[in-house]
Amino acid sequence: MITRLTCHGDEYAALSPVFDRMKKDIVSMNPKRIGVVGSSLLVQKVVPNVNGCTIILNENVLNMSSLDLLLVDHILPTDTCIELTPKTANKLLRLGGELLTTDVLMTRSVPGNVRKSLARIGFTYTRKSKSHYLVEEMVEAGFSCLRAEDITDLVRNWWEQKRQVCSSPLEESSYAYLLDDDRYSLGKALFYFYVHAEKTYDLEEELNS
Repeated sequence: MITRLTCHGDEYAALSPVFDRMKKDIVSMNPKRIGVVGSSLLVQKVVPNVNGCTIILNENVLNMSSLDLLLVDHILPTDTCIELTPKTANKLLRLGGELLTTDVLMTRSVPGNVRKSLARIGFTYTRKSKSHYLVEEMVEAGFSCLRAEDITDLVRNWWEQKRQVCSSPLEESSYAYLLDDDRYSLGKALFYFYVHAEKTYDLEEELNS
């Protein structure tokens, strides 16, 4: 079960440098068909009002194709967890379409009991990868990586704020794993990245040729 968490204004302020950057990238594209995977707050705070723009949310995105923009967030907690690999993202976008995503990379194995503890505070998503392979993975999936930026410290601020209002010793032990542990914490085994990439070739066409 995924814990339902809320993101109040003060918590969002800690994340604003990330999402303001994302909003600026969206404005520069002027997309007409946007797929959004993540919290509804992402739409409210990040996706600008664009005349004639169609926004497709979460599970419905998986049935789409030829999107101008795919926006995927793995920071703000949601009731459902939708995992989109870079190759799946390629199928959903038109050629020249762009991907904006906050990704969570796990660079070393994290034991099951630690993962279970982290899930208690809403940290439920990781993708196993070495951070220095991120650009290569995007290229293999048909993207040109325009930006891959480590935002771990920015997101850590958000988790630190949430820790200040944790309500039980169990939650505190979970935050200790995420923020203090010498092996499994943010910056040790877990890293947040902001990725901006453009689809430069179609994997489906390559498979069918």
